[in-house]
Amino acid sequence: MSFPLSSAGDLISQALQMVGVFSPSQPIDGPTAMNNLKLFNFLLNSFNSTGQYIPYFKEITFTLTPGKDTYTFSTIIDPNQVDVVAPRIIDLRYCNLIYQNISFPVQVKDRSTVYDLTRVLTNQTQPVYVVVEQDILLTKLLFYPSPVQAYECHLKAKLMLENVNYNDDITSLPGNYNLYLIYSLARMFDDIYAKNRWSQKQEADYQAMKKEITTSNDIDISVIPNAALSTGYYDYSYWPYYWPQVG
Repeated sequence: MSFPLSSAGDLISQALQMVGVFSPSQPIDGPTAMNNLKLFNFLLNSFNSTGQYIPYFKEITFTLTPGKDTYTFSTIIDPNQVDVVAPRIIDLRYCNLIYQNISFPVQVKDRSTVYDLTRVLTNQTQPVYVVVEQDILLTKLLFYPSPVQAYECHLKAKLMLENVNYNDDITSLPGNYNLYLIYSLARMFDDIYAKNRWSQKQEADYQAMKKEITTSNDIDISVIPNAALSTGYYDYSYWPYYWPQVG
């Protein structure tokens, strides 16, 4: 089952059609579209607060400030309180700095690798490492050493789907997340608009998709294998939050 989705509005329309609120040929009026967009964003916020991150890839460009080593990312708090108005980062694939048409790669490292180094905190030169750190409402990128000049920073990252606009492009979402969002929204819309059109079969399908999503790894969207079947094969460092290494 697949849907030709290209925007958040398309996803909302499919969810409304699933519970019979609108027909495929019936356009959604402006006030209804905006009300349902608010519901969609409420749903996304509830997902993120319980760890059900909906991931998608995006390239981000911003400028490093000389002497500043930490940069914050978020779209769910006051834009004046963050350095880059962009969704929180789940996984950083690469980071390049551009200066005078020359690209300098920066190594993406985990927190312990950089914090276990002997570091000169006042050192300013070309950054060599970047670390992703998560707070509840924002993501921090820590560059070391601090930039000595204003580099143009290019990131390719997997981001959390946070607050969206009606026409936002969602084509980079994995297909199984599209369907899960449609079912989740339709289930919500049934309570508000349709009243008991949500079938037992739809509920069973929704619960099966929810189980798959909530047992997926945020980094690569893969389903975590059964521990009994994976003994000797899985890497402790890959899913450290699910199976912490002992000893």
